[in-house]
Amino acid sequence: MDTKMQASNDIKILISCHKDISYPDSDIYLPVHVGAQNAAQPLPGMQPDNDGENISDRNFTFCELTAQYWAWKNLKADYIGLCHYRRFFCFSETKEKPNDHAQIVEPVLSPYSIRKYRLNDEALIREAVSKADLIRAPYWDVSESVTPAGKKRTIREHMIGYGLFTDKDVDKLIEIVSRLAPEYRDALIQYLNGSKYLGYNCFIMKRDLFDRLCSFEFPVLLEFDRDFSYENMTTTRKRICGYFGEILYSVFINQITREGSYSIAEYPLVFFDNTSPLFHFEQLSRHDASNDIDIVWRYGDASAARFSIVVNSLLDNISPSNNYRLTIIHDSQFKMTELRRFITEVPSNLELRDATFPVIAADESESGLTVDEFELLLPFAILQRLIAGRHGRVIWIDGCALFEHDPQDLFSYTTDSGVAVMDGIHLEKELNKPASWKLLNSYLDQNGSWTMYDPSFMLIDARTAGCIAGNYDYLSSYRKACNQYGFDLAKTLKSAKSNFAKQKARPGSARDQFYLPLECMVVLSTMLRGLQPTTIAMNQVFPVLSSGDVSTWANEKHAKEWSSIDDSQVYFYKPESGPFLDNANVFCSKYWRRARQSDAYETLLTFITAYRPTSLKDKVLPPYSKRRRLLGRIRRVLRRVLPIG
Repeated sequence: MDTKMQASNDIKILISCHKDISYPDSDIYLPVHVGAQNAAQPLPGMQPDNDGENISDRNFTFCELTAQYWAWKNLKADYIGLCHYRRFFCFSETKEKPNDHAQIVEPVLSPYSIRKYRLNDEALIREAVSKADLIRAPYWDVSESVTPAGKKRTIREHMIGYGLFTDKDVDKLIEIVSRLAPEYRDALIQYLNGSKYLGYNCFIMKRDLFDRLCSFEFPVLLEFDRDFSYENMTTTRKRICGYFGEILYSVFINQITREGSYSIAEYPLVFFDNTSPLFHFEQLSRHDASNDIDIVWRYGDASAARFSIVVNSLLDNISPSNNYRLTIIHDSQFKMTELRRFITEVPSNLELRDATFPVIAADESESGLTVDEFELLLPFAILQRLIAGRHGRVIWIDGCALFEHDPQDLFSYTTDSGVAVMDGIHLEKELNKPASWKLLNSYLDQNGSWTMYDPSFMLIDARTAGCIAGNYDYLSSYRKACNQYGFDLAKTLKSAKSNFAKQKARPGSARDQFYLPLECMVVLSTMLRGLQPTTIAMNQVFPVLSSGDVSTWANEKHAKEWSSIDDSQVYFYKPESGPFLDNANVFCSKYWRRARQSDAYETLLTFITAYRPTSLKDKVLPPYSKRRRLLGRIRRVLRRVLPIG
């Protein structure tokens, strides 16, 4: 990459990164690999901070400032900005409420959140930058924030309370500033003794201001760094130059604000908890050998312990004569490191990797979907790409599937169609309930058959699937199915997920699993019918449901078939009958038999013994809740006054 960039009215916003991340696709942003000097390998597509004059080897203490130093010495642009791999300026008029640090918090940095906050809208960014000499984040009051040492009145006390540095360190910083930049001494002391905090080293400013900031900041920090002993320090304490950089940056902003010679604009920062790298469907391997299988497994729960049992069942049953690639698509709360601790040794003929949803590359045609719709349609999006790319054999799983045999054996049933799916007993059960009869009749009118399909488990042989629909367009199929029933699934999903989040947040809630709305299940089944797929037999993949529900509500033919199965190659646990929720179900014993042999067993027991409300009183007034305690106080007061039992 050319480090001497020449451009008229050029804007470059550096993104300091120490790992591969997802980030806005725009020429305005320049991702910089900080600490590249001591990194095991370079981050692809990023500017290393050890190119040209640099302090890359001091990244352990200077943090994101090694990117700033590199830009000062090597980058030419009219405006230079700095943000972090987890913090970006938001220039859109968002209605999101900021937290107590004046930042908007978002779970995942993805194509959807990038679009939501218009992070890659170059016209919007250029318009904002053109109206100001400097862009900064809002101030926030540290006196309202609790540190490990309690609430603190000043910025100095607040940061010491977090253990970032000591009083002695601050006195040394003041002494160096007094010598090297005496014009900033009083501003530094005033800032440290105040409570309005800026920090974060996030800005966009004109080149002359940027040079002035760096000329003040780096001589001070480099001298402090030379004299400071890092021996036996924690990682947090070692980052002291980065924390002091936040202070000096804030002092600089306060100084030029008082001068009044520059126009300053304020925009909020969006903070992202998860910034996993973008996953492309095209990363699915193009298998030619007949013994190669891709397994794409979507798991929506946060518990790695729960998931590890079924992953181990797969690892224990794969044949050494086949080659596998397992791609786990999980939510941002899921910890892949925990899963790796719980699973058995990964065999050499299986490649294990993961992707965080919704950090998945979407085509332009998919940009109109909401994130909830894209999650719903994920199996179809994968299917379309597989057919177009003539990939090999793929197993798609959405949920909890326990393997009893080699997954290779399942493909002996897909040779005719190229695509096989689970039977829709779960859908039949829900449609047959009185409240859903109207929707059932609508489904039968539209499809003319009782046959229903479930895309939660699909076998795809993409080498022959092209004969089904060589020009398959799942978005057209989706919109057609929604129009047939008059559904707006974007609103349906948004409402259902909002209600689930509210219920889950209630004290003592038993809701820890999101159930797909019935309207969504009907549309997915209708979409699958258009492909005329083969149905997976229950002795290959068995949907584990409540036996009482199946016998009462499922289609009689399928209910009899379901009850006659006593052994299957795969047990697929539906959300409401998961082995960790309905452990009394006889088919869940297979899961728990494996669980008892696992390192995750003790962790799993905590889910079983966790409190679940059993009465209306406990649901309305959970034990140990504020409402329950308040009721107890009221009753005690009334007993003193009234003769009640």
